[in-house]
Amino acid sequence: MTALIGQYTGSMGALLAAALQDRGRAILVGEMPKTELFVTSLVRLPHERGALLAGELIAALCFAVVIERILFRYKPMSLLLRPDFVHDHGKFMLTFIMVWAYFSFSQWLIIWAGNLPEEITWYMRRLHGGWGGVALFLVVFQFFVPFFLLLSRPLKRDITRLVWLAVGLICVRYIDLFWMVEPNFSARFRVTWADLVIPFAMGGLWLAYFCRNLSSMPLLPAYDVYAKQVLEPEHE
Repeated sequence: MTALIGQYTGSMGALLAAALQDRGRAILVGEMPKTELFVTSLVRLPHERGALLAGELIAALCFAVVIERILFRYKPMSLLLRPDFVHDHGKFMLTFIMVWAYFSFSQWLIIWAGNLPEEITWYMRRLHGGWGGVALFLVVFQFFVPFFLLLSRPLKRDITRLVWLAVGLICVRYIDLFWMVEPNFSARFRVTWADLVIPFAMGGLWLAYFCRNLSSMPLLPAYDVYAKQVLEPEHE
């Protein structure tokens, strides 16, 4: 089954497409902004590359769910978006949340066991000076809370309820990126006006570009072999 998660731009897209091939069927990976924050984080945070990549996939899935909820108010999406499709997206969210937790914990455990000065410095900065509270927040709200919520089958099949979890996870994803990047510049936890304004400004520009492209393209893929199967129940 081809799953719509979003679409990355740049060379990272090729890497993700290759990593997410399913028996020759490409998995579309959500259109996400290729921001300097993501690129810089991937290069400068070698210990968290796996968790960062899993987190970006979570964000892509959540963004797709939000867009689906908006389009669900209008035809043809209100006719085509079946609970089974929403259920698949909820299961993907649960899967990548577990992948993020696995990468994050395993990397921490390996570095803790090795106890090498050049490696433990990365975690020392992020567990002291108030940053430890942020790390605990991420453990609770980026793993435990969504994990137990997504165990509910009715929640995963209801786009009107799943969207609220998706919005919350998008916000938590920004806090996670902030926790990864900011301790490099500040030993103690602090939030400035720029930390709040710049993401909204950059995200607003990208969102306007995304909506412009979305409005200029058909919502249904041309010559989709599954379109007849999806539309049949509406004409019985």
